[in-house]
Amino acid sequence: MKNSSKRLKVIQPEKFIICKKILTLVLLINIQSCYSAAVIDDFVENSLDKNLQIKPYAPSIINDEFAESNKKYSRIKPYEKLKPVDEELPKTVNKPVRRKEFILEENRTPVQICIKEIYSSKKKLEEGSFLEFKTISDVNYKGKFYPAGTPVRARLETLSPRGTWGTPAEIVIGNFSIGGKPLYGEITRNGTNRILWVRPLAIAGGIFFGTGIFFMFIKGGHAKIKPDEIFTVYY
Repeated sequence: MKNSSKRLKVIQPEKFIICKKILTLVLLINIQSCYSAAVIDDFVENSLDKNLQIKPYAPSIINDEFAESNKKYSRIKPYEKLKPVDEELPKTVNKPVRRKEFILEENRTPVQICIKEIYSSKKKLEEGSFLEFKTISDVNYKGKFYPAGTPVRARLETLSPRGTWGTPAEIVIGNFSIGGKPLYGEITRNGTNRILWVRPLAIAGGIFFGTGIFFMFIKGGHAKIKPDEIFTVYY
């Protein structure tokens, strides 16, 4: 006889395995949801007063002794009725003060002048520099006679140099005087404005050819004043 040492394999049915898994799941759920009852302490229950009643809280006013003692030093004034602004303002209307330089031109006496030599924004002059003009005809100013060709002094008030993209230069001349007496008026001169055609060309060149940036180097014209130009100031 041959002794066989083969082990027998126990094959469990499928249904038994499924039931085992379900039972395990139910046990886990019951363990996690154990009922916890309230713990009653007999000693505490016997020592409590059966007639004990909890009264509602009644808020009380807290008196600040420091604040009460310093009331007399308080600078808070009692409420006063506010007055509208129109009740406090005076009813009279003051007339505005008019400066002499704002007198209408029709009430002034005109004086025709011209610059002695050509002036351009190319010259290295700074704002505040003085320029020389002269009268075209005789002038009788405040009882004093000034013949034709009398020097008239003026000041360069504003000097804006020409810029890129065709921006023109600008000069403003004012503060005229003859014989130390003021004359009223102002001269403004602008150079050639090239913005109107430089900007469109720059935009078109940038869109179609990619060369619009080169137009930014085109500058506007210089501002000039020539001796043959006649200007009018007033006194």
